[in-house]
Amino acid sequence: MSRQDANAAFAHTSFLYGGNADYIEDLYARYENDPKAVDAQWQAFFQSLKDDRTDVLKSAEGPSWSRPHWPQPARGELISALDGDWHEVEKAVGNKLKARAQGAGVEFSSAGTISEKYDDPMDRRAVAVLKERGYRYADHKARRIAEAQIESADLVVAMEDVHLRSVLELAPDPSRVCLLTEFDPTAAPGSGVPDPWFGSDADFYDTLTAIEAAMPGLLDRIRELQNSA
Repeated sequence: MSRQDANAAFAHTSFLYGGNADYIEDLYARYENDPKAVDAQWQAFFQSLKDDRTDVLKSAEGPSWSRPHWPQPARGELISALDGDWHEVEKAVGNKLKARAQGAGVEFSSAGTISEKYDDPMDRRAVAVLKERGYRYADHKARRIAEAQIESADLVVAMEDVHLRSVLELAPDPSRVCLLTEFDPTAAPGSGVPDPWFGSDADFYDTLTAIEAAMPGLLDRIRELQNSA
C-alpha cells in the first residue's frame, strides 16, 4: 500500500479512534433498534459490518455491574460545539420548542403546493445558508399541502402569490390566507418572498432575510389570534 493509499484509508476510518468508541457503540445500538434513528451514512456503515444484533445491543449496555447511563455518550453541547455535529442537540431543542408552542396552544407546520419534489430533502444551498446562520434543518422533507390542513388552520401563510392562489383553490377562505410579506412593513404590497430555486447561492440569503424581516409581525398576529380565541 502506498503512502497516499494509507492516508486515504486513514481519512475514511479516522472516526473509529478509541475516544469515539462509546459514542459509536451507542449509535450502533440505536441503529439495530431502528435503522432510521441514524443518518444514511451511518446506516450504510453499520449495515456493512453484519454483526449479530444481540451482540451489538449487549456491548452497548456494558457489563452488568456498570452504572446505568454512565459514562454519558460524547454527543452533548460541548462535543457538538467542537466537532460541528449538532444533530442530536438540534433534535432535543426542537422537541422542547415544539412542546412549548403546543403548550401555549400554538402549532406550526409547513407544506408545499406542488408534488414534483414530494418527500425530497431540503435543497443543499438552503441547508448551507441555514447552517451558517445557526438554524436547525435536520430531517426536513418536502410534502404537499392538503385541504384538511388548510381548513384546520387559523392562519395560512404563503410565500408567493402563486402559492396563495393554490391554497385558495383548495379552501377558498381569504380571511385566513395571506402572504408572509404582509407582516413586513418595509415590503412592497403583494411582493411575496423571492423563490431562490432557479437563482444563485446568494439568492438564498435574500430569501432568508425576507423571511426574518416578517417574523416579528407574524408573531404579533399569532398573539392576536391567541387573545381572541
